[in-house]
Amino acid sequence: MHTLTQDDDYADLPHLMELLSPRDTRRFRRGILSAGPTTILPDPIVVNCNFVAPPIDAATAREVLGELVLPTPAIDLHTSWIFTLQTATVGQTAEFSFRSTQTYIDINLAKPIRYWDWASTFPAEMHRPWGRNDLGSLQVEVQAFASDSERSHFMLCQEKYHTTMLLNLFQGKLKEIPSLLTVAEAQLATNVRFAENHVLAHRNNHGMHDMYTLQERLQGNVPMLEFLNTFTHYTYWRTNKAAVINGLQYVGWTLFHSLIVDKKYDWHAGYFSGRISDFESDHRCNSLCRRVGMKQPAGS
Repeated sequence: MHTLTQDDDYADLPHLMELLSPRDTRRFRRGILSAGPTTILPDPIVVNCNFVAPPIDAATAREVLGELVLPTPAIDLHTSWIFTLQTATVGQTAEFSFRSTQTYIDINLAKPIRYWDWASTFPAEMHRPWGRNDLGSLQVEVQAFASDSERSHFMLCQEKYHTTMLLNLFQGKLKEIPSLLTVAEAQLATNVRFAENHVLAHRNNHGMHDMYTLQERLQGNVPMLEFLNTFTHYTYWRTNKAAVINGLQYVGWTLFHSLIVDKKYDWHAGYFSGRISDFESDHRCNSLCRRVGMKQPAGS
């Protein structure tokens, strides 16, 4: 019988999932998955990766973000718009806004790159600047979700923001204990980043309106499971057991996908991502968890 591991592409072998127990299915879907090799970009979409989180707590950020919705422009046939969530800090208050830009993109729906948590990722080519092929194009990836509502995709923007903010705080926590870190851990505390994600609204020649998340195409694979497992525990600790960030995918030192689950289901877009009780029962603290000062969750 075939043994399913995280190196398998179970998108191409869905029948293998039927061989797993419910517990193993949950753990596999919730587990940390590293992406396979892809072609590297000549230039990243985002040049400035030095994100500085506004000095506010996660609850305040969620409250402010929850009051906003995506502004949807009129989209002509075979055109696309990119929405980007922007943050600015005025005193102790974080202000949020959306920047929308028209773009031209060809999405190859015939050859999905990967499948994760009922969401398919496809290769795409974004022409720059804005359709002038003689000046080159960017190879990117888009991820389609079941819901096409502006509200759901705005919540995806929230999810990526919270992941970036909490990752920034986690790295700051690690930098408080430099003498307790290995060289590799200190490098991760400095270099791991979360790729900026965009919402792509696309209307094809037949008038169908689709929504995707869009990101730079990344390559590589660095074993940092202990770092990410500790980060997941940190999100549980930092939110006072109210939420957990998991389902992380990465290449190199860049995270590009995450899931949030919380007790009230307020933080994520509504697709399956497990329960906090699953984390509490399944998580096993590693040495980095203990050095940061976190204890084994109750119920483990």
